[in-house]
Amino acid sequence: MTAPRTTTPPDLGTPAVEAPTLPDELPASLSEVLAMSHPGGQVLAEAHGASARVAWRSGHELIEVRDAEQRVLFELDTVTGKARVFAPTGTLSLEAPHGDIELVAGGKVRARGEVVELAGGRDGTSSLMLGDRLARLSAKGLVFAAERIESAAERILERARNAYRHVEDLHQLRAKRTRTLVEEGHVVRAGHASLEATEEVRIDGSRIDLG
Repeated sequence: MTAPRTTTPPDLGTPAVEAPTLPDELPASLSEVLAMSHPGGQVLAEAHGASARVAWRSGHELIEVRDAEQRVLFELDTVTGKARVFAPTGTLSLEAPHGDIELVAGGKVRARGEVVELAGGRDGTSSLMLGDRLARLSAKGLVFAAERIESAAERILERARNAYRHVEDLHQLRAKRTRTLVEEGHVVRAGHASLEATEEVRIDGSRIDLG
């Protein structure tokens, strides 16, 4: 019997395998977040470059959130518990159009900037502005309620159309000099009146009525 003849196929080489083509735009959903390793710690990065990572700095473990240009947007120091929010180039806005915003702290609440402004009312008619050596409070009505109010200033200027002050007990003014300028009538009424001077007293008028 004749043995079957075998035929060796020609060597056509290893066929090239093309890498899969990824779409230009990848959905930035949580299910498609890419996990990778990073010298600074573990990183979760979305397709457009924004990332969240666990990093080390000065012996502290930090949790960072960065934008596509690797600028820090949020930072949490897990040792001290201090958290910081950043807006690298734009405006940071906290908005609750249909609710309230509450800032609660066990210690102090600080606001610092070149100008600090607070506005209230639907049209912002009440406002507080703190600037460089200048503070301005504007409102249709102001109410102060306190057991004690103290003010200290180099100069005080007050302007009003009408001014009324009611003191139940004692109203005392101590000054080196006083001056009262009245264009029209000047009335002083008292149950008992006393005028004392260590030197001369002058009364000048076109007509003086006593009694």
